[in-house]
Amino acid sequence: MQLIKSQLKLEINISLEECIFAVRPENISLNPAKTDFSLHTNIEQIEYEGKVSLLHLVTPVGERVVVSLASSEIPEEGGQVSIGWSKESAMIFSKSSGEAIRFSI
Repeated sequence: MQLIKSQLKLEINISLEECIFAVRPENISLNPAKTDFSLHTNIEQIEYEGKVSLLHLVTPVGERVVVSLASSEIPEEGGQVSIGWSKESAMIFSKSSGEAIRFSI
């Protein structure tokens, strides 16, 4: 996420270290062809929840990401997968106040 955070321009004067970057799990795509943001990850764990499964992923620098997918689309646990999402689905919040922060790329 550090690489992604470095691409952002916040509309208020706040350090990126004081921010939380968030994307709802259902807005993340596996192996996207073209997205605004993307990461390569390892599949650490899969939680099957009926029609939907949660993939617990880890980036090469140890950051954790959870993705929600239809259970029919799930790759193998222990494998690698690229994930991506649009800038419209990304959100940034202040760690201290919880306030949403506007940004651009």
